[in-house]
Amino acid sequence: WCKNMRVALGLSSKIILVGGGALAVLLAVGITAVARMAEDRVLATSLESGRALSRQLAAEISTQMSTDLAVAEGVANSFSAMKVGGVIDRTVYDRVIEANFVHATDLLGVWAGFQPNALDGNDAAFRDTPTSDDTGRYLTYINRVSGQMLVEAIGDYTGPNSAYYQTPLTTGKAFMTPPTIYDVAGRDVMMLSASVPIKAGGAIIGVAGVDIELDAWNKRLNETKPFGTGNVLLFTNDL
Repeated sequence: WCKNMRVALGLSSKIILVGGGALAVLLAVGITAVARMAEDRVLATSLESGRALSRQLAAEISTQMSTDLAVAEGVANSFSAMKVGGVIDRTVYDRVIEANFVHATDLLGVWAGFQPNALDGNDAAFRDTPTSDDTGRYLTYINRVSGQMLVEAIGDYTGPNSAYYQTPLTTGKAFMTPPTIYDVAGRDVMMLSASVPIKAGGAIIGVAGVDIELDAWNKRLNETKPFGTGNVLLFTNDL
């Protein structure tokens, strides 16, 4: 009887041991599955938080860009109306640019350029003046690159960096450049330019625009740290 009992106990022990081993394996698998589910939930939460932050920042930048573009549209519309109304005094046009510049304190600059003799037919009289070049064209550019108001002439309106001027001139539509480095008042500045064609009598006679320095945006994005350690990057359609 005892011998049979020992055999029975031995079999029971083995069954328990085998069963215990299976339980341990199942428990380990269960823990792994729970850990993976938790990891997936954390990842999903992180992605959604990232998307929400991206949407928020995109909305902020989009709103600011729309506001900046509205300044360029306002200058272009004013100049169109003035030209149609027979106003050709360049100082009056300069006052319009200055008024918009003073009120748009976030902008790097406000500017406008007319095609040859398109404003007053008298470009020759304005050659090599502060707001023109050797062509005499109306090219007024008011900016705050130096920290105070500076009045000069726009440049690079032909050649490799002239898309800000040439694109709206040829397409007849508003245009925004990708981030570009320009030499402004002797300093290299990374900026965007938003520009709008100036139309009168069914023709495009010039371009008005604004310059947006990217330092403020870069600072805003650099200060944003998702989950305390992340980074935020701004991409354009060209990248």
